[in-house]
Amino acid sequence: MAKYAAAEAGTDGAVTLGDTLLAGALVDHLGAEFDVRLNDSARLARAGFNQQGRQLLAAIEMSDGARGLLALGYDPDIRFASEVDRFDLVPELRRDPLRVETGASGPAGVIA
Repeated sequence: MAKYAAAEAGTDGAVTLGDTLLAGALVDHLGAEFDVRLNDSARLARAGFNQQGRQLLAAIEMSDGARGLLALGYDPDIRFASEVDRFDLVPELRRDPLRVETGASGPAGVIA
């Protein structure tokens, strides 16, 4: 079994709602595709995404980070960041030389 880790960046050492929702979305998607064992952090993130994910924009807008961005006029950025499956591409980090490339993804975001 391959091991994957979803880490949250947070802000000043605090957990953030946006990062938690993203981690939950990743755990939810991977759990639907693979046999996974979750730790408590992953379960909490997935539960948060399952509860808030259908109203993702509203959930993100109520976060501390988004409220600060909204106050600065970044409304379009918040809307853009809340879109799911907008592109059929995924970024891939490559080494030697270090670079980011785009890889095609298959149906429903499954990497081909």
